[in-house]
Amino acid sequence: MRIRTSVVGLVAVVVSAYGAAAAFGRPDDGNGSRPKVTIRVVNGEVAGIRSLMRAKKEAVRIFAHSGIDLIWLDCEAGRMEWGSTNPCQRDREGAEFWLRIVTTRPAATTKDVLGFTELDDTQNSGSGGVYYPKALEMAKKWRIGVAEVLGAAIAHEVGHLLLGADAHSAYGVMQAAWSRRQFELIGLSELNFSGDQEKMLRVRI
Repeated sequence: MRIRTSVVGLVAVVVSAYGAAAAFGRPDDGNGSRPKVTIRVVNGEVAGIRSLMRAKKEAVRIFAHSGIDLIWLDCEAGRMEWGSTNPCQRDREGAEFWLRIVTTRPAATTKDVLGFTELDDTQNSGSGGVYYPKALEMAKKWRIGVAEVLGAAIAHEVGHLLLGADAHSAYGVMQAAWSRRQFELIGLSELNFSGDQEKMLRVRI
């Protein structure tokens, strides 16, 4: 098994980059044909409830721009119980991923990390995470909401989970290094996937 880690960070002046289900986004066309991605979020009381809700809405907005709906499962870390009806403890389906909001950076990353993914090339699966202290730092630096930063970082990492480690783009939410311009767009709720990547995401799902 080979694990590949991808990190979103910030450059230069920036720095380099369980419970019930809830669905957000635009309704489908009536026959359920809109692609959907399920995210199992483990927050562990790192982000406040309101901040996490707003972050989810921003991530939903970004994916809705691509014609994709997000479904959220708020999960708790812990052992699985045999026979449990908890949706967080069933086997994952296609286009379903774990994402953690953390206060400790992965050992293999630098102090400037904002988000990260671990991809299992042999099983076409993986998990992502966002380093909350860096999201707070960037929100303060650029005078924007931490929820918006968190939502954009979540969208970036889910983008990697769907498109792979080499999915960085020249512009948009999948740009590898976020600078002033990316945070300005985040503050305006205008940071999205590129047109080509929007098509790739729909095909991938």
